[in-house]
Amino acid sequence: MRPLRAGYLAAAAVTVFGAVTGRERLQWLTKPLLMPLLAADTVTSGVELDPAERRILLGSLAAATVGDVLLIDPDDDKRLIAGASSFAVMQTGYSLLWWRRGARPRAAIAAPRLVAWAGA
Repeated sequence: MRPLRAGYLAAAAVTVFGAVTGRERLQWLTKPLLMPLLAADTVTSGVELDPAERRILLGSLAAATVGDVLLIDPDDDKRLIAGASSFAVMQTGYSLLWWRRGARPRAAIAAPRLVAWAGA
């Protein structure tokens, strides 16, 4: 296993442990490491991405990091809104990457999601 990927898995495990046991300090220490570890793994993995896709991916992972940090304390409404907005930026980036790689929405998949979204 690649060292940065192993670091990600360890940080994720500690983050979940901290959340389950109410140890917020563990979350504050490890949750902000998750996406930067994935970003570093992506850069060093040897996987070829064109420069535009690399920027989109790294920007998306940066937005996810901001969202992760903001949502460590989800009971604060301002942090919740800002964190959700960061995740929206992340999801937009991921969707753009999928689109660039040929993924297209299909009615059978999109329709139930749109109904759920409208209901929410």
